[in-house]
Amino acid sequence: MSLEKIVSAIQQNRYFNAVKTAIIKVAYINITLAVILFVWVQFQRFMDVSEDIRVILILVYQYYCIMMGLIFSYIVADQLSLQKENEPLKYATVFLAAILAVVYIPNNFTTEYPIVALFFSPIIYFFLDKLATLKVGFEKVPQAVADYYNCIMPVLVMTFVILILIFVFDGGLLWVGNVLATLTRALASPLAVIIVTLAICSFWVMGVHGVAVIGTIMRPFWFYMMLVNGYLVLLGQPAFYIGSETFFQWVVWLGGSGCTLGLSLCMRYFAKSIHLRTLGSEVMTSNWFNINENVIFGVPIVENRHFRFPFFMAPLICALVGYSAFAFGYVSVPAIVSPWVLPAPIGIFISTLGDYRSLILIALLIVISAVIYYPFFKRYDNELRIEEMN
Repeated sequence: MSLEKIVSAIQQNRYFNAVKTAIIKVAYINITLAVILFVWVQFQRFMDVSEDIRVILILVYQYYCIMMGLIFSYIVADQLSLQKENEPLKYATVFLAAILAVVYIPNNFTTEYPIVALFFSPIIYFFLDKLATLKVGFEKVPQAVADYYNCIMPVLVMTFVILILIFVFDGGLLWVGNVLATLTRALASPLAVIIVTLAICSFWVMGVHGVAVIGTIMRPFWFYMMLVNGYLVLLGQPAFYIGSETFFQWVVWLGGSGCTLGLSLCMRYFAKSIHLRTLGSEVMTSNWFNINENVIFGVPIVENRHFRFPFFMAPLICALVGYSAFAFGYVSVPAIVSPWVLPAPIGIFISTLGDYRSLILIALLIVISAVIYYPFFKRYDNELRIEEMN
């Protein structure tokens, strides 16, 4: 199968897109809760805060996890039924996902429930949709009555199936939660971070939006990582997951995919050619906000032999340095999400709950990015300058 077909299969898959949309649509809720956690940690750091407040926040967080599961199930069903206009199946999906909560919540799988609901919702909707196509004929019965029976049958069948799973195979359902949690731990490992970084950069070099492709698959697990990290903060424990989307956002994608903030600084302050000097002035602001399409296609980096090596090497080195800093306790692990619309230093400062050492880390990573890009930038800049002079 060609690369184009793989990318197309991922980006056009209804189920992948439904899950991705569900996570994107709750981003504002996540950020709101993150702000509350950030403020609470700052108050706790500088003054005595009542234990009752922490207990209330833990309860709020647990309810938040439950609501996320239900919201996810509705959005997934809504996205899958856009062309079918089958409203009853949306609400049935939420109802059936809610039933699953009776297995996970009492067994202390509160933070796992949203990702489990995200996993089961497309499956539930798929079977509801298939069952809805099976129409039973009722002789000598008004059509409205027959339609009513045909509408209720899919929900009734799926409800009995899920109840049987709960009462007979509840251990199997918990096993699904454990598998998803184990898989998430693997995807947060240093090896997974390296693989994801290489994959994203490889897609970009070939002219494909790497984050859009890989993020579609990884985003549910990234969401779960930050969900657990935030909960651990409330429990008074250090954040556990390092290789989350927040890590990529503020460490690996410093300036955007390829860790190009260092390249932008080189162009802005050291370029001799008119093209790179002008481009450096134009892209500097957007690069601080991790937006770098103008760099990737403006330099260009795509199909440019000069930048293939640093485009891979800069994010890899920054990923290893950043991961080590978090793993060995030099900097607090990012525990909450912060809006992508923030400049990188402010974003990582908030995500690490105000750890000033994160600012030192981000400065070090910027220097690393610039040092890696500089020799390749200089060679390309000289070539452009000669062309412009001729």
